[in-house]
Amino acid sequence: LNRSSVITVQDIGTLIPAASLYVDASDAPEKAVAVVAALREKLPSLIEVANLGLKAKEKEPFAEFVALDSEKSGGRVKLHMDRIPKSMVNIPLLQNLTEPVELSFGMTQDAVLFFSLLPDFENAYKNQKKLTAHPLFAELGKLGIPLESVGIIDMPAIVAYVDRLVAFAREQKSFSPREEEGYAIIKQYFGRIAGTVQAGYAGKGELRGKTRVLLNGN
Repeated sequence: LNRSSVITVQDIGTLIPAASLYVDASDAPEKAVAVVAALREKLPSLIEVANLGLKAKEKEPFAEFVALDSEKSGGRVKLHMDRIPKSMVNIPLLQNLTEPVELSFGMTQDAVLFFSLLPDFENAYKNQKKLTAHPLFAELGKLGIPLESVGIIDMPAIVAYVDRLVAFAREQKSFSPREEEGYAIIKQYFGRIAGTVQAGYAGKGELRGKTRVLLNGN
């Protein structure tokens, strides 16, 4: 698989953001299908071991595997974080995730190998906007170098996500006055930033990279 790949991290309104990896498998779809098939075969036994290790109840497993319709479709791993015994992992953030975290994997009809934490991945993939539609994407062309490797950071989205984590920490009464002061300063600084764009290029005996920080109002 030597074609392009994309990693995205999206805020979907939950305490854990939805990270996804997409790999263009159009040059070797049979290799992508082999990866998916191997995962479908091995994951059930690995999940069984994980459930035994975490002493999960038979009717309330920590992890579950659901195979989808075909080998290409892949499968879905459901992780019930709130079922982990506190005696093993006492992390309030995990204990309060009452909805299961879903990791979907497989190959789409347009030959994209994917691993994603997006809920209901099939519909989310069909309906999500292309990266080129993001307002910051146009800024990449202003960097003046070939766009072989690119990155976009939407700062308001990150601030909104961190706000939600801080609100959770306040509910748990684990956010001190000093931390409140520090967070207010950090938020004031990063609140001025609309986002960043980065591009890298390796070729013809040179390695180049540029980053541009965009401020709100500019």
